[in-house]
Amino acid sequence: MLRDGKQLSASFHAELYRFIPENHPLRKIHAAVDFSFIHELVQDSYCEYYGRPANEPELLFRLLFLQIMYNLSDEKVIQETQVNLAYKWFVGLNPEDDLPDSSQLSRFRIHRLGAAHVDEVLKAVVRQCIDKGLINSTFAA
Repeated sequence: MLRDGKQLSASFHAELYRFIPENHPLRKIHAAVDFSFIHELVQDSYCEYYGRPANEPELLFRLLFLQIMYNLSDEKVIQETQVNLAYKWFVGLNPEDDLPDSSQLSRFRIHRLGAAHVDEVLKAVVRQCIDKGLINSTFAA
């Protein structure tokens, strides 16, 4: 079951995020790419009315993005995100918030995104990067 949206709460500890440099690559990616399309992309793979609430798909995808960007295993990306302020900020959690279990990453990748959606996701991210001028393309997307 998907929740309607993110549940953000104010945190006293969120003040720590001011120590992340403005030129950090994750700040640039966060500013340029809108990852909210993930929710709509995987919506049909969740039951609308039954089951326990699912982890936010965008959070899980951002963890997968970090995993690919920094060449980390499922377990390592969770461990690193727990202690790296830039990673935790990028996935949208407060410093004191818990992360999902690493097994949820593989379930999300296989059962929610699936092989058919991986291309869609990559095309959407690349399209946004082209639109924002982060990468150049000589052919139409």
